[in-house]
Amino acid sequence: MSDKTKEIVAEFEYAKENGDNIHSDLDFDFDMKEKMRKPLHDCLDEWLDKSKGEGGFYLRNANHHFEDYFKLSEESQSQPKRSPLPNGVLPMTSEELLEFNQHMELTEIKKVFVKNGFIYYTFFDLDIILSDVKAILYLNTLFDLNMEAKSE
Repeated sequence: MSDKTKEIVAEFEYAKENGDNIHSDLDFDFDMKEKMRKPLHDCLDEWLDKSKGEGGFYLRNANHHFEDYFKLSEESQSQPKRSPLPNGVLPMTSEELLEFNQHMELTEIKKVFVKNGFIYYTFFDLDIILSDVKAILYLNTLFDLNMEAKSE
């Protein structure tokens, strides 16, 4: 492919009943999208029929990397992960809380905590279950989220 700006990468992966991993990549030029439409739909159908919702299926431009959405600072990569406090609160520095707010595109989050297997954030006086993947990934770089915290 000569023009990387138009190269498309399609990838899917899932595990068969016997545990064998199925993985397939399709790379093509965006100008060939009509010719690739049927193979892509066939791959999506296979994934939907056989993956049981596990694994993954995605399309992207070859120059786009999911990591671009979520850049880890060198400092957070080198620090050991911390545990939630016994009451479930994730003790964040003011800088970490600011970065978390930026991921959430909010400015009023003052507290993040784990309770009953879910991550919550307090927005004004409301405790809301966190569902933003980028924010969860950010927290996962700071905290060992596999730790069991006591209910608040």
